[in-house]
Amino acid sequence: MATTANYGWTTPDDTDLVKDGASAIRTLGSAIDTTTKANADLVGLVLIETQTFSAVSSVSFTEKFTDDYTNYKFLLNFTVSGGLNLRIRLRNGVTDQTASNYSRQSLSANSTSTTAAQATTTYFESVLSLSNTDPGAFTLEVQNPKQNNATGLILSTNRHTSNPSVNWYFGGYTAAYVADGISFIASANTMTGTIQCYGYKV
Repeated sequence: MATTANYGWTTPDDTDLVKDGASAIRTLGSAIDTTTKANADLVGLVLIETQTFSAVSSVSFTEKFTDDYTNYKFLLNFTVSGGLNLRIRLRNGVTDQTASNYSRQSLSANSTSTTAAQATTTYFESVLSLSNTDPGAFTLEVQNPKQNNATGLILSTNRHTSNPSVNWYFGGYTAAYVADGISFIASANTMTGTIQCYGYKV
């Protein structure tokens, strides 16, 4: 009996009878289905949703945190009109959490200098001030948002210019809260770009 080179799936020999074709197809289809399911169950990132937006003041992912995943990653690439800082809020349903429990410790590097700061506000904010000539590339990690306790947030940002700067923000929402979504908010003006939401398959 012939088999495929990579996965060893059974395929008909050239001499097999035509009347056995249906059985051969079922055998091959079952093998493909089993292998595909096993690969899907491996640890890795699973794309949940991509949002493309133009000239908006905020972007929300509603009811995207589920029991299927514990941790999430967001990849943000966008340009801005005017200038802005990026603010992040957890949400439940269609309501953003605005309580003053977002705590962050930041580390910023620009040219030859570094600075650090700590703040607690009503949002988790990147204070990397972007202008309309600075494309922004951000990566956000969200840890345990569906648990009724604190949610970890880790944000890294990069400004693409001739004088690039990078920033890291560590902290999260420090009070008990169950989030099933998240919002990205411009402090002023508007954003244009894409945001991808991934779940960590474990």
